[in-house]
Amino acid sequence: ETNLVVSSGAGKTGVGIDVSRSYLSSNNLGNHARTALTGFLEHRFELFDETLDITPGIALSYYSDFKSKVFPGLDIGYRISDVFKLYANMGFTYRVPTFTDMYYVGPTTMGNADLKPESAFSKEIGMKLGAGKFRFNIAFFQRNSTDLIDWTKDLEEAKWEARNFSKVRTTGFETDVDFNFKVAN
Repeated sequence: ETNLVVSSGAGKTGVGIDVSRSYLSSNNLGNHARTALTGFLEHRFELFDETLDITPGIALSYYSDFKSKVFPGLDIGYRISDVFKLYANMGFTYRVPTFTDMYYVGPTTMGNADLKPESAFSKEIGMKLGAGKFRFNIAFFQRNSTDLIDWTKDLEEAKWEARNFSKVRTTGFETDVDFNFKVAN
């Protein structure tokens, strides 16, 4: 894995690449190998005296046992003051099935070699508040997934089987509150 950030008058450009090769030799799962190659390019524009930042980006993933996919994304942040910032982001994600998802066979579970990768489009909007030792973040999000991978069964006596679901929408919010203090000198 290699990542590089270049700063210029036009902002910050990030580029990176991750290459991996996975091998599996198992009595239960069989013998399998997968090559994964992911590259990304993004550029952060800082405008209006760095109160507005806009970061478009793109990633390309290749897996030797699945098709290549392109994932665009966008992050936007607006700093209202030194302690308060609003932000939003959106982007596509992708997860290929693990070898366990595809090939595991056990007394109560069964993999599925015909699984498709799951993909999703996620959106988030939030705010960050921080002054001194105090930090507060809140975000609202929505994730629309297709071909989500999960272990299910139709009958109580059946084995759990890895399957793709057609569509799943997840909506929610998260908060984070931090206060840093010293216990002793």
